[in-house]
Amino acid sequence: MTVVTFTSLDPASYRAIVRRALADDVRWGDLTTEAVILGEHQTTGTLVLGTPCVLAGLPNMRQWTC
Repeated sequence: MTVVTFTSLDPASYRAIVRRALADDVRWGDLTTEAVILGEHQTTGTLVLGTPCVLAGLPNMRQWTC
C-alpha cells in the first residue's frame, strides 16, 4: 500500500469557488433538488464503507451546511 501525505488546504484557497458554485444554484435554483426535496426539509445520512478509506473535507463542509 502506498501512503501519500497531503498538506491541509487553506480555506481561503477554495472559499471563493464554493461561494460561486452555491450562488449559481441559489440564483437559478437547482432543478434536481427542487424536484426531489420539499421545502425546508433537512436530513442526516450515514456513510457505510466496505473498505478503509480517507474522507477529507468534513470539517470545512460545516461552514456551508450549518
